[in-house]
Amino acid sequence: MLIHLGLLAWLGKNDLYVQPVAAQPAITLIKLVKPVIAIPATAAPHVAAPSTAHSSMPSAEKSSAQQQMDNDTTNIPAAALAPPPPELSAHAQAEPAGLTLPPSVLLKLTVRTTLGTLDGELEWLVENGGYNLRLETLLRPDSLSALKLIRRSTGGFDSSGLAPRRYTEQRGGRAEVATNFLRTREELGGLTEPLVTFSRVTDRIPLAAGVQDELSVLMQLGFLVRGNPELLQQPGSTFEVPVAGTKGVEFFNFTLIGQETVRSDLGAVATWHLRSQPLQDRYGTRIEVWLAPEHDFLPVKSRFDFGFAFIELLAEKISPLASAAKHAP
Repeated sequence: MLIHLGLLAWLGKNDLYVQPVAAQPAITLIKLVKPVIAIPATAAPHVAAPSTAHSSMPSAEKSSAQQQMDNDTTNIPAAALAPPPPELSAHAQAEPAGLTLPPSVLLKLTVRTTLGTLDGELEWLVENGGYNLRLETLLRPDSLSALKLIRRSTGGFDSSGLAPRRYTEQRGGRAEVATNFLRTREELGGLTEPLVTFSRVTDRIPLAAGVQDELSVLMQLGFLVRGNPELLQQPGSTFEVPVAGTKGVEFFNFTLIGQETVRSDLGAVATWHLRSQPLQDRYGTRIEVWLAPEHDFLPVKSRFDFGFAFIELLAEKISPLASAAKHAP
């Protein structure tokens, strides 16, 4: 009964408290040194960090130390080398030249939860310089209606990869909630900086570089790994991704666990396993994703763990989507 109530609580809100987990070994935070897409580099934003003694070094020593820092890919937050938040523009940004995108596909899923198993779909559609992403659970005759879930993410692309513009979710019979990523002058209505806003709360949060929503992050991880192949040479390496929910934004620490084989109706699929934890709350929601290089780094398996409740998505079939005509309503 406790598990039942716990999962239903998660279906109604995102700030569910979860029980502590065993301490994990220390991990190394690395910098992402290659752009996700081929566009001109921009200056890195200021990121608060412990001060260093570089400014007091003699010039010769500083040059040597600086060279060592340039060669060292450890101990530097990924956010410090990420592009700055996008500048305001009059119109939505189209797909940048040089961007390598996975083709439009539909993933048929088995969805496992604490309360049972059901079917689902994850749809990735690229058209008109933007993307549409949909996750939907399909109830079985014996499924609880509360397990019905529809998530949608729409947006474009920028120097960080995916650039969400709107995220919506609907759980069970509840009303739809939304998160909006305001990037253009028209959307901001006179405000001077890009913002993230929410239908559930009145908070307005500055839009961080590379920020994702709770659905687009599954695809964004594939962009980051594809654009930074040196990550695959360093199991245990870690990088940060800001993720917007329906009431706020959290920075998640994603760690590359290593190579694993995922088995489903697709067969035995070689994947790279990543696991996350929010930086602000060590007992918060954890996200795990298994990316398949042979399937364009699609998330063939993912898992959201809330301590005493979970939801897991496993791809059983991947089919191409040729046009918007195949886009599900």
